[in-house]
Amino acid sequence: NMPPSTLGTNTDTILYVSVNNDDITMVAIPRDLWLDDLVIKANALYYWRGAEGLRSRIEAILGVPVDYYAIVSIDIFQDLVDALGGVTVDVPYRMYHRDNAAGLLIDFQPGPQHLDGDAASKFVRYRNTLRGDIDRVDNVKRLAFAMLQRLKEINVRAVTLVPSLIDTFLDNVETNVTPALVRQLATRIPTLRLAATATLPVHEAE
Repeated sequence: NMPPSTLGTNTDTILYVSVNNDDITMVAIPRDLWLDDLVIKANALYYWRGAEGLRSRIEAILGVPVDYYAIVSIDIFQDLVDALGGVTVDVPYRMYHRDNAAGLLIDFQPGPQHLDGDAASKFVRYRNTLRGDIDRVDNVKRLAFAMLQRLKEINVRAVTLVPSLIDTFLDNVETNVTPALVRQLATRIPTLRLAATATLPVHEAE
């Protein structure tokens, strides 16, 4: 069952992901990237143009084909990390943020530590740094790398976890990727490696 579209909301994090043989390349597009012709920031593309409009515009920005899109709620990290039994993340700096109104407490010391799903979702939500969204995107990439490493540790081909992970993904994502392709990619996870990551520079509005 496809989740309802969240058209009419802004995106929080935009990542371009390319899989070439066993190498994964990940490029982050900052939410504050200014688009002169549309007079909006990149995070409003989905609000105004939907998933297909977002896909085609990122294709134009990067100058490379973008075949597929996946609109993912950040809450999916919690479900996937819990399904993996937690992940080990090297927290890059002290993270502390309390929002009493929202009942939210983010409190991490720097250094490697094991995060369950709830902690992982807090880790990628934290943005109280000098570079704000740039650092937050870096942390999304750190969590993605940790999840990939965890999948390799448990030897995803040999466990019964794969179907539940695929179902979790398909139930929580708006995407044009077919279930068959998702399952095909899942079988390749043990051989994949995060070869390169980058963040696109921000062009602010004048």
